[in-house]
Amino acid sequence: MERKDDRPNEFYFTESMMDEPGFLGIFNPEFMLPGPGGELITRKGAVLECDKFEAMMDEYYAIRGWAAGSRKAPCWKRSVVRIA
Repeated sequence: MERKDDRPNEFYFTESMMDEPGFLGIFNPEFMLPGPGGELITRKGAVLECDKFEAMMDEYYAIRGWAAGSRKAPCWKRSVVRIA
């Protein structure tokens, strides 16, 4: 597995969050999420910021001792035998 496998779909960076159909009866129309200091903030109309996302991934990889461009596959994926 590589870093590209950890990246969300491109539309999260380009399309703002405006509607939510709900999931299992849960509905959060204002996209309220915990922000800095635990304060609730809205993410309605927001997109993921590419630079901030990439910086977060760099930090995540560094904490785990992974190289910035790649990572080890989870152990359950390493043990899968592919039959062609």
